[in-house]
Amino acid sequence: MASTVGYSDLEVAGERQQPDLEVVPGSAQPYQPIQYDKVVVDYNTVAEPAPKRIWGLAPKTFWLLAAGVLIVIGAAIGGGIGGALSKNDSADGTNVDADEQQDDSRSSSTSSPATTSSDISSSASITPTPSSSSSTSIQITTTEVVGPKQTLLRDCPSSNDTIYNAIGSVQLQFRKLCGNSYVDFGDSLVNAGAGSLDDCIDMCATYNIKNRDEIESGGGDYCGTVCWRNTFDTDWPGQCFGGALAGNATDGGFRVTKDPEVVCDSGAWINPWFLE
Repeated sequence: MASTVGYSDLEVAGERQQPDLEVVPGSAQPYQPIQYDKVVVDYNTVAEPAPKRIWGLAPKTFWLLAAGVLIVIGAAIGGGIGGALSKNDSADGTNVDADEQQDDSRSSSTSSPATTSSDISSSASITPTPSSSSSTSIQITTTEVVGPKQTLLRDCPSSNDTIYNAIGSVQLQFRKLCGNSYVDFGDSLVNAGAGSLDDCIDMCATYNIKNRDEIESGGGDYCGTVCWRNTFDTDWPGQCFGGALAGNATDGGFRVTKDPEVVCDSGAWINPWFLE
């Protein structure tokens, strides 16, 4: 019996055939595999530093705020200084006005002085004679007596027979006498230069205050009267001489020199406390 050899559908490929190759019809596109781009990661890259901040603020914002604060502080300081200077200028102007008014009340001529007057109430330090009940004011005129080295201020004759409260105290009242001096002048207790009769009387009163204990105990004299040299035409111009004086001048009864000593303007203490 003859054997039968079977055949399969497999074909033996030739050695020159290449795998994965297909015959593509003319109307089709060949297959192209998808290409992926490679991403290169540089692990050595350093991250950017965080922006600088001052007290939580960006530098620009911080410096703008700082400049604003400095401007406000500077304006406040400038305003304070300006106000203080303005106040000082105002005070200086007031003092200058007061000085000018005082200068205007004095004369600058010795031969024919131009004087101004000021009204002084009877309740002030210059008052009418105590025996008078008049409440009218006394007009006092002060004149400059100009010398080669100093200037004297003379309120005579307008202040004659008026009462002056020495150093502002009613316990040290002196009766003024123009162009003459009181007698019974004892030892000289005060001997110094003075610019006015008032200054001379104040020196006498100051002596009594400093030596009060000794005076009250009877151990020393008190300064009861002064002679103030009111001119440059004789010796000792502007000199203040103060000494003891007996008696009491409350009634105007103090004795004066028979021949008026015109170079002296004087004062006598009328209410010594230790004689009361």
